[in-house]
Amino acid sequence: MAILNVIPVRAKVFFKTYTKELRDLVDILNGMTFLDIKPYIENFIKESIMSQVLMMLLLPIGLYTYFFVERKNKRLYQHTFDAFAQKISKDKNLNDEEKMKYYKAMLIRNGYTIVENTKTRIVGERKILSLGLMMIGAGLYLVGLLIYILYYYTMQKPHIVKFEIEKHS
Repeated sequence: MAILNVIPVRAKVFFKTYTKELRDLVDILNGMTFLDIKPYIENFIKESIMSQVLMMLLLPIGLYTYFFVERKNKRLYQHTFDAFAQKISKDKNLNDEEKMKYYKAMLIRNGYTIVENTKTRIVGERKILSLGLMMIGAGLYLVGLLIYILYYYTMQKPHIVKFEIEKHS
């Protein structure tokens, strides 16, 4: 008995008209019996189990990445900007205008957009994509990943870096 004799008529019409790939699949299945396609079904089940196992492993790996690795790196990332600001502010050879140029160059090189630029203050902001949250989302069967991407583009607050020149009287 051919496989397509079991498939309802509506499904046959859908398969035959949907795409070339599905039509090729229908042509392959047309002369096969269930015993002929049993190895393909078993292989599909093994692959789907492996993908589920990988997705379950992504959840704990993502939790570790977000809570331990990214939090520590966020402090180091901010420390880089703070150390740069201290280095530039202590440099006696630079005037205020040159300091502002260095601050602006630092922000631009790191992908920040300048949102405020005055003679004594420059502010840059940038949204930082979290790999840990993406892994957690993928570990929640891709629904969480879609929610995180939606959150990133709509509600996530950007990382803000401010450089100010202090006036000495």
